Amino acid sequence: MQKQIQDMFSQIIEKNSDGSLKYGIEAFAVITTINDKKDLGSNQTLIEIKDATDNDFKTTTHGVSIVAKAKNGKEISINESFANDMISNKNTKTMPHEAGHTAGLRHPYHDFNSYLLGLFTTHGETANSLASNFMRQGAINSPTGPTKAQMERMYRIYKSGGLNKRTGTHPVDQK
Repeated sequence: MQKQIQDMFSQIIEKNSDGSLKYGIEAFAVITTINDKKDLGSNQTLIEIKDATDNDFKTTTHGVSIVAKAKNGKEISINESFANDMISNKNTKTMPHEAGHTAGLRHPYHDFNSYLLGLFTTHGETANSLASNFMRQGAINSPTGPTKAQMERMYRIYKSGGLNKRTGTHPVDQK
């Protein structure tokens, strides 16, 4: 999962006309274990593998089981029924996708609707993302990493102190 996050978020976003690097991201993730939730650091995110019957997975989207869920800006629940696919790299999108939610990224479809219908408040940063963007819901054969606008959104929320919070406004709801 560590490698999946690092690989998805380490991207060359933009090059200059001469081919040299103009905008790139290099990501590092550290995944470790803790003995008690109380040991979770203020700058850490809790990733829990939970039984498929847990309340976090009770709702379904169009009859499809929930694979994982970013509950807020600090906690991610993984449905144990899908954990092996994630560990074996059969599913390399879910962990980076949920990490994206904890950093304030929304599904491109929701951004697009918000952009069109919410003329007064918009989160349109990903409205023009490709159909293969890792923040798109559902299975994607070859997901692409974050766009420049998505990276700028995460950085903006980070700089405002809006990351790694259990209470208050969830990062995806921040402007």
